[in-house]
Amino acid sequence: MISFNNSYATVFNPKTTEWGIKKANLGTSSANKDENGNVVSYTQSSWPNVSFYSKAAEKFDTLTDRTRIHITKGMIERIKGLDKDGNEKKDENGYPIYYLNVKVFDFEIVESKNGDGKAKPQPKKAVEEDEDNLPF
Repeated sequence: MISFNNSYATVFNPKTTEWGIKKANLGTSSANKDENGNVVSYTQSSWPNVSFYSKAAEKFDTLTDRTRIHITKGMIERIKGLDKDGNEKKDENGYPIYYLNVKVFDFEIVESKNGDGKAKPQPKKAVEEDEDNLPF
């Protein structure tokens, strides 16, 4: 497992499952810069079926489609796939299949300012973050 914090994402399709699990799809991106520090492109990633637990689950109902969030505590695990009978799922070559399981434990909603492409975490903190380093 890998723990992470200080990551930004856009939420898509937040919903609570029939078992009460809070889930959403997340989109993330990072800027690719040239040798002069100019942004030349972005690398986009999609994270389906992200689960929200603890403080994140308590705040989950505030999320709507395309809400931007600042993840302050999360984790990625590599989980072995199992079928409905609890047996290992295997690929066509007989190797076990693994899945990424992404969990968010806490986040803050990020509010965009006047459509200028820069964002600031809310609520405001004593030390403001450098808006030029935000990924969106």
